[in-house]
Amino acid sequence: MEKTKLWQIIRKMPKGALLHAHMDAMVDFDYLFDVLLSTPGMHISCVNSLSTPMELEGGAVNFRFFKSEKGIVTFSITMSQSG
Repeated sequence: MEKTKLWQIIRKMPKGALLHAHMDAMVDFDYLFDVLLSTPGMHISCVNSLSTPMELEGGAVNFRFFKSEKGIVTFSITMSQSG
């Protein structure tokens, strides 16, 4: 592959400025959350409750799309695990 003409052309192209970036510098999170929350079928989950400031700070939030809601038990992510 490295001997192909295409590879040689690509190798000579400038690399650009963005060789390393952190997610919060590349994505507007307010926009991302607006899109995720308004997308039908998008589910947000966290293994623990997010009802306290400490839990919010350390809680790993997951996003997943489901076509249907069969068999999915839903709770508010701010609901404590005890109810």
